[in-house]
Amino acid sequence: MAKTDGGHRLTYLPALDGLRGAAVAVVVAFHAHWLTGGYLGVDLFFVLSGFLITRLLLNEFSSSGRIDLINFWKRRARRLLPALIIVVCFAAIAERYRGSLNGPAGGRRDVIGALTYTTNWLRLSSGAGYWRQFGGPAVLDHTWSLAIEEQFYVVWPLLVFGLLRLVRSGVGRIIALAVASCGLAFWTLRVFSTTSDASRVYMGTDTRAVALLVGATVAAIAHWRPSQLNARALQLAGLIALGAIAIMTVRMRGDALITYQGGLVAFSLAGAVVVAAAAVERPLGVFRVFTTSPLRWLGQRSYGIYLWHWPIMVGLHVARAPSSALWRRLVAIAATMVIAEISYRFIEQPIRKNGLRAFRRPLRTFAVGFATAALALVVVLVPPLHTPASAAVPLPSAVPVSTVPLQPSDATGSTSTAPSAPAFPVRPLPDARAPRVMFVGDSVGWYLAIQAGNESDRLGIEVFNEAHPACPLTDTPLRRRGDASSVPLVFGPECDQAVRDYRETVAAEQPDVVIMIFGASFLDQNEIAPGEWYAPCTTQFDNWFQDQIRKSAAALSSTGATVYWVNQAYYRAEVNDRTPMYDDQIDCENAHAREVVAQSNGAMGVIELGEWTCPTRDCLIERDGYELRPDGMHFLDQGGSLANIWMLSQIFAPPPWQHDP
Repeated sequence: MAKTDGGHRLTYLPALDGLRGAAVAVVVAFHAHWLTGGYLGVDLFFVLSGFLITRLLLNEFSSSGRIDLINFWKRRARRLLPALIIVVCFAAIAERYRGSLNGPAGGRRDVIGALTYTTNWLRLSSGAGYWRQFGGPAVLDHTWSLAIEEQFYVVWPLLVFGLLRLVRSGVGRIIALAVASCGLAFWTLRVFSTTSDASRVYMGTDTRAVALLVGATVAAIAHWRPSQLNARALQLAGLIALGAIAIMTVRMRGDALITYQGGLVAFSLAGAVVVAAAAVERPLGVFRVFTTSPLRWLGQRSYGIYLWHWPIMVGLHVARAPSSALWRRLVAIAATMVIAEISYRFIEQPIRKNGLRAFRRPLRTFAVGFATAALALVVVLVPPLHTPASAAVPLPSAVPVSTVPLQPSDATGSTSTAPSAPAFPVRPLPDARAPRVMFVGDSVGWYLAIQAGNESDRLGIEVFNEAHPACPLTDTPLRRRGDASSVPLVFGPECDQAVRDYRETVAAEQPDVVIMIFGASFLDQNEIAPGEWYAPCTTQFDNWFQDQIRKSAAALSSTGATVYWVNQAYYRAEVNDRTPMYDDQIDCENAHAREVVAQSNGAMGVIELGEWTCPTRDCLIERDGYELRPDGMHFLDQGGSLANIWMLSQIFAPPPWQHDP
């Protein structure tokens, strides 16, 4: 039986379709929180892509003595772009609706990255790591792997053509590919050993190309030395490799050190052996499982399944919510299968086989596709209209919005009846000018500063946004980890540099008020000094944390600004489930921040935004009819407006919008 692709006949190997189906199944199971190492299914995709694309190129060169690069890229575009454009347009509208366009991992960046196949590098350049993204997931998180594959499709045919021209011997070509694979494997290990940056290794094209190259090496061996691939020996080796893959898929955590100290490379090598064992016309033994109809059905629709499963899981609040209800996961998977089937039958296959000729009006179809991609860009790039007065959060007339008695929690979670701190007025302003308010902090402060800036005229303030997403409060380089076996999260140099520059920043901007607002700023274990790892609620960390607040506040008040520390609200991962995470640690940090403010002899104020948001550990989803934190962490849109109004009411007496003209 043969399969045609662009005029070059390839022997159809049903087991490879089944293997692709198994790969997408474990990826979906991982995102449904059923398989710890299911993310490794992506590596199996990479190995398969390296094998199949190289096999196709070598077959073309053998039959015609050339590689038609333009035709190859056209076939890839015809296969991949139509379904992707539809998903991207859906995602753009969804992210606009969710208010998640901004930020280092925001929808705007992801839509542009998906359409240009640069998501992985855009994410890395913005500091949006894969394994530690606080706040709700983005609809196009998963397109980083598609970007790597497309970058491979662009570059690899050129490299293969060069290899075929420069190296005449089949054995020499195999050796060249094997050496290149080994070189990239050592490069991957070196990148991690020198940076400790798991996201760089996980999302970098160069570091993930190991899987693609070992797949290509197997394709070269099968093409030039097929007699060396003994079926029974392959079956035994493949069986051992399949067992290793199964163990890693079940056990290997994505944030474990071993994953980046050789685990990903080992999986790629095992995957290559499995692909070689499955890539025979009559698979033996257990490999016959991959020729069964259900797995082949999944494999043939794997692209659509991969494209759609993650956006659907985000929409149903399954993504990154391990406690999500079983029915949500099953509904998400069922919906994915249905949409993938529709995509396969009515979009992917017709265009793949016949191009635009598959439709009665090709030019109209092309115009619709182009318009769909343009719509996605327009949706995310056009700035939102100013909030109409009828939809704006009303400004308070005489009392702060949503003023309620607060019951601050102590470090153990118990509540007291202590009243909230009274408004702490800033020094009188000359010439009745608008107060200058500067925000410093992480992404929580960044979003609030953006909202305040959008409404600065209405609020009667001048806003300076000096917050840095994904940056904790530290004046020295910092790393964070879950435990000793976990990969440390490395914060970029812009984080500690911003804190060291606080004195220069306030000297340049001359704020009247500085609001220090960090979200879940320190979680798990933090390396507060080389080799010294401590978590909140330990003496060492708590002393260090208080020292960071004191030093930063001293710098920020050096030009006479009044500094306010904003206590944290509890982090809630998803809107519906609101899973408690790090509550005890946040209680400790808030309690010790209050101590610093109390010891400042009136030099600092504290704003209990955390208590306003979460009067108990059951955090409020909305106040006064406005949703506060759609993603469980960031105050967005009208929720951000409401939070800003409340904070300004605590700071100014009277608030700026009540000042006489």
